[in-house]
Amino acid sequence: MQAVRHTFAIDASYNSGMGDFLTTAEAAALMNLAQSRVVQLCARGLINASKFGHVWMIPRSSAARYKPRPVGWPKGRRRKPVPA
Repeated sequence: MQAVRHTFAIDASYNSGMGDFLTTAEAAALMNLAQSRVVQLCARGLINASKFGHVWMIPRSSAARYKPRPVGWPKGRRRKPVPA
C-alpha cells in the first residue's frame, strides 16, 4: 500500500486581510529555507512572528530582514594544534 500525501492549495483570499504577513510556507520561499526551519526560527524567537492557533504569521519585513549565521569555521582564524 502506498502512502497518500495531501497537499492543500491556498488561494489569495486566505491571506487577503493580512497583506503584510506571510505564512511559514510563503516565508520559506522568500528566505530560501525549509518550512520546518522557519517554524523553528519562529518558535525560538529568532524571527518576529505571531501564532494564531496552529499557524505562524510572520511580518514581511521580519522575513526580509533575517540573515542566517555563517556555517563553519571563520576564515582566517587558525585552530589550536592538538597536543601530542
